[in-house]
Amino acid sequence: MLLRAQKGKVIIMAIGKNIETRGHIVGFKEEISKAADSGEDEFFTWFDNAKNKNAAFIRGAWDFIVHIALPSSKFLSTPEEKIALEIGHGGGRILSAASRCFQSVIGVDIHENNEKVEDELKKRGINNFSLIKTDGKQIPIESGSVDFIYSFIVLQHIEKIEVFRTYLHETFRLLKPNGIAVLYFGRKYFLSINRASKILYLVDKYSERFIIPKG
Repeated sequence: MLLRAQKGKVIIMAIGKNIETRGHIVGFKEEISKAADSGEDEFFTWFDNAKNKNAAFIRGAWDFIVHIALPSSKFLSTPEEKIALEIGHGGGRILSAASRCFQSVIGVDIHENNEKVEDELKKRGINNFSLIKTDGKQIPIESGSVDFIYSFIVLQHIEKIEVFRTYLHETFRLLKPNGIAVLYFGRKYFLSINRASKILYLVDKYSERFIIPKG
């Protein structure tokens, strides 16, 4: 679904089947910290369950090309002259690929391990980036300062609709005029998971308003 606004454009596509039910800040910060204490492979593979650190970055490049670059390519020209921002950069696996396409990339995330991510990216010859720790709601960046915003399999881990709305408002606030954002998010499936039935999908879509607690 492509949403257009006076300030920019947002491409929203749904992906995934599982939505995190725990608190999206406390629980994840604790788990990520445990992974970081367990070693590099444990930390960098925590975000996508890859076999090892290098596999995580290879998969990140694939995800960036297939799920982010291709859908936005017809709306985005001269990316090498533009500033991009990733919501939920994790271990930097996708940011690594994005940094090779854009003038610079900003990553924002809630975890406490940006220094570890910075070191790894620099080892891989990447220097045109900056990482910012956020509170899981606001993005502390100047309004109208970013050309391209993306987020991949991150927003489904937010447990409150109001926080999701905040991220949408923040996205529009940060975009330059004619800026573009590609935001992926998941939704719960009760009947239609892994089934091609349009009827089951419509039943799911209708019933979720009663089954999923408001907010």
